[in-house]
Amino acid sequence: MLGFLLLVYSIKTTILLPQKKHKSRILRKFVAQYATRHMKILSHITHFCSSARAGELVRFGIVGTLATLIQYGVYYLFNQLVGLGANTSLTIGYVISFIFNFFLSNYFTFKTRPTVKKGIGFGLSHLLNYLLQIAFINLYMYMGIAEAWAPLPMFVTVVPINFLLVRYVLNSPKL
Repeated sequence: MLGFLLLVYSIKTTILLPQKKHKSRILRKFVAQYATRHMKILSHITHFCSSARAGELVRFGIVGTLATLIQYGVYYLFNQLVGLGANTSLTIGYVISFIFNFFLSNYFTFKTRPTVKKGIGFGLSHLLNYLLQIAFINLYMYMGIAEAWAPLPMFVTVVPINFLLVRYVLNSPKL
């Protein structure tokens, strides 16, 4: 998208604007309006991406993606290859993913130091997250989604809630 906007902007400034032909005037006006509108959007996106919150969000996405892959990999291993039930497999994957997630969320995502209080808060927020995961995975399986695939929509549902909970706990000055 960024490359396309830069291409449009370069066409606007180097090729279309210097031309004096009547037919190209409409095209030049359209390209100028299009580029101007999208350059403003790009400016807002660039400003957001340079903010500290955007950095947290991106780092949370990276850590969350890795933790989710670990959790789903362990879930799939125990559910499909070992033959354990969905809830047991989800729990094993969650515990392994939780340990990984706690340390990376502290050191990498929110750039805080892990403490016992933060560990307790993180654990409580993840207990709520775990209960939501169990509820949603069972809901999605009840709706007819196969056990092997039910975690995928479950993750889409609970990850945003988890971000808000973890961000609050790890950035809380009281912990």
